[in-house]
Amino acid sequence: MALTVQIKMRNLRLTLNKTYNLLIMRVAVLSLFLLLQSLNPISKSKSLFEYQKLHPVDMSKYAVLPEDKEAINIFFGKSYRFVQLTNADFVEIDSILTKAVDDHKKEGSYVLVKHPDKYYKQVLAAADEKGGQEVYLNCLCSLENNKDWKQRFILVMDGGNCYFQVKMNLKTKKVISFSVNGLG
Repeated sequence: MALTVQIKMRNLRLTLNKTYNLLIMRVAVLSLFLLLQSLNPISKSKSLFEYQKLHPVDMSKYAVLPEDKEAINIFFGKSYRFVQLTNADFVEIDSILTKAVDDHKKEGSYVLVKHPDKYYKQVLAAADEKGGQEVYLNCLCSLENNKDWKQRFILVMDGGNCYFQVKMNLKTKKVISFSVNGLG
């Protein structure tokens, strides 16, 4: 009887050791998987900071105009409402703007915009009923006599490539309109 108890105890210890070893192995494999997954650049979502390092946005060149229902109606339509933009939106705006200027150059326009990053940009943003965001940019090469450019919309007639306007859809990342002031 003592011999059978010893054999059962030994078998129980072997079973417990196998179970323990299997558990340790599973934890090790899971830990290794999680470590490899965290090192995989494809699985990492890019933070805003990483996007800004790749495509820095000079926020001193941007002015988000105060909420103005009349301006929203003029530039977007009555069904639109004012919306706040995030830092990530400005990265997207800058990217779409750069592409829009490049596309404008390819069209062979006689009035070319160069270096959009050097322009001051007044921003008006609105959303439609479906949540799609549109942005209207009023771009100015100079702030001469326009010290209040962050509070009021600056309307300039003529002035050539010193002034241009872009309307874009942030959801589709498409330019709705692009116009450069006339030479006057």
